[in-house]
Amino acid sequence: MNGKIGIVGVGVVGGYRKTWFESEGYKRGRSLFLRDFRKGYYDKLTEPDLIFISVCPPAKNPRKSTFLLVRSVIKKLPCRKVIVINSTLGIGHTLKLQNEFKHHSLFFNPEFIWMPDGFKNTIEPERQIIAPAIKSEQTKEMAMQILRLLPKAIKFESPSDEVFLSSTEAEIVKLFTNFYISQQVDFSSLLYEVCQDMETYRKIMGTMLHDDRISPSHLINPIHGGYVGWGGHCLIKDAYQLKNSLEGKEKKRVIASLSYNKAVLKGQGITESEAALKKTSRHNGIKQKGGINSEQESDFRNNSSLGVG
Repeated sequence: MNGKIGIVGVGVVGGYRKTWFESEGYKRGRSLFLRDFRKGYYDKLTEPDLIFISVCPPAKNPRKSTFLLVRSVIKKLPCRKVIVINSTLGIGHTLKLQNEFKHHSLFFNPEFIWMPDGFKNTIEPERQIIAPAIKSEQTKEMAMQILRLLPKAIKFESPSDEVFLSSTEAEIVKLFTNFYISQQVDFSSLLYEVCQDMETYRKIMGTMLHDDRISPSHLINPIHGGYVGWGGHCLIKDAYQLKNSLEGKEKKRVIASLSYNKAVLKGQGITESEAALKKTSRHNGIKQKGGINSEQESDFRNNSSLGVG
């Protein structure tokens, strides 16, 4: 690799990556090349041989295929490239693209950011995975080179001496991480509907969290963004990616979760697209039931104010 980097898609994830490389001394037009017509970036990608792709469907249309967007980008890339896909794909999709575009070398690099702390999650990631479509000693060495260009992970990296994930394995990690989170929110939504008010919810959940087997993540506050249920830029989109990757009873399980969440949102007058856009201004009724603020949430996490009484 020649030390020059291209980024296609300078939205949230691509924008954070751009800022990171700039902080590392990369200069636009010399060692950093950006491509995103909607953002006004028209750099040619002939010079960089390492390309990061961070495109995704519009938030208002979470069912749209990310695979087709990524494929259209790769199809237009000149010459031979080392391509790192940050966009969340379905299971086996990076390998499928590699088999179609054999002259490129494809890797999957899932992002694990939480929007309120997106840039911090980018520069201080818990996990950093560079996973080749086809595992070999050569692609492992290439993955290690790419890994050294990125922020060092706090908890887990691949490749490492202990583990070397393929792109398909990394796609499973990404999709099931977000599906697990959505199930936590499903659980908190169901419990909140049973409790009917935040005071009762806090008593019940506070008591439950004394059981070490129950993780507090996404259970402390059932009202996220002013509504009950899951939405935001990732969870709905990735659930559809997962659904489209599965068959049989596994697919039905994901469909059931999507259907339940859609029903929870509909009961508050919210569409799935609105939840994906984080539109909450219409939903003052649900806010009046009493969410908890960030300080209370911190107390909850530290078990210092569990609200049990």
